[in-house]
Amino acid sequence: MNTIAFYAAIAKHLAGIESNVAALADVYANISERTTLDEDLIDLLAAKADEMKAAAIALKSVAYDPPTP
Repeated sequence: MNTIAFYAAIAKHLAGIESNVAALADVYANISERTTLDEDLIDLLAAKADEMKAAAIALKSVAYDPPTP
């Protein structure tokens, strides 16, 4: 199976996330201060990033086990 399409889609989404994080940094630096809600959302974003990193690393331990016919 060709898996490159999965990695391309993930890279596309990550690029969008990186762009939005950079845009938020600009907002906080130049437009408005962070609120308590912003801080909470940043914590959620960081927690999700940690979960995604763990899931990505776990891919290396998935054993190939095709279904038997």
